[in-house]
Amino acid sequence: LVSDELTSVVFDVTGIKPGCPVKNTFKLKEDKEELDVVFLLEKSSDTPTEVLTNGVLVAYPCLSLQGVITKDEKLKLTEHGTNQFKLSLPGSYEKQLSFPCKPDCDQNCEIPFVIHIGKDMCSELGVEVEQTITVLQDGASPDFETHSTVLGSGTVPFHSLPLGKPIEMTVPLGKEQSVNLYVKAEQIKRNLDVRLGFDLCQEEWQFLDKRKKIVSQTLSKALRLREDPSKDEVPVVAVLGSGGGMRALTSFYGSLLGLQQLNLLDAVIYLCGVSGSTWYAIMRFQAGCELSGFPGTWKL
Repeated sequence: LVSDELTSVVFDVTGIKPGCPVKNTFKLKEDKEELDVVFLLEKSSDTPTEVLTNGVLVAYPCLSLQGVITKDEKLKLTEHGTNQFKLSLPGSYEKQLSFPCKPDCDQNCEIPFVIHIGKDMCSELGVEVEQTITVLQDGASPDFETHSTVLGSGTVPFHSLPLGKPIEMTVPLGKEQSVNLYVKAEQIKRNLDVRLGFDLCQEEWQFLDKRKKIVSQTLSKALRLREDPSKDEVPVVAVLGSGGGMRALTSFYGSLLGLQQLNLLDAVIYLCGVSGSTWYAIMRFQAGCELSGFPGTWKL
């Protein structure tokens, strides 16, 4: 099966009004043909939900489900093979979590877990107890094979969990077996791990302000200027290293050493590399030396 893209077109949908069909004809330059497309914008019947957006990216409010799973007295685990709890929540970031559990009934098997999921996701928390046995294959083959058996399973409707209130429940697994759950669902209110924005973050701007002062002094000294350039006049200089193993490492080191000998190394703001170039960069970072402390010689 081969899929070849013949052409692509771009159309601005911001001018479409709800309930008013818009017909547009796209001219395909390759075959001198035309493509007629009718666009129709309709109001969704779904319940409005809260979203976080910067006009480009869209994120939904996230819930954190924290809890502890413990064995119930009725849960019988055999000593053959390995036993584990499996927690699954479709649509969550973790998807499925697995935790080993020993069959000793006197063991206080309290296992903490954390699951993250969208606030408006309608899903069920699945709980399973699985046993895995490793056996030697029949015949002359020395290989081993594993057999897994689900000893019991149960579900908990996620939407039934109240926000901000810890609850304790017993989840039936069938065959008169069960596990105990202590869970608490709450909305995450801290800053997102992925920042939504078109500009540099505040910490990056602070770094640039500090670094540009050093760059300004370096350029003024190297170029013999009458006065230090202002912050707006300081260029953003980056040194980029390519890949290529030891050749890239040597080339990257030589380039930085050359800049140091020209008294221009402190004019660099960003230092980037891939593959072999990062080998030298890692050594510099591990040594704890900044660019201003670059040595004249370096033993590889």
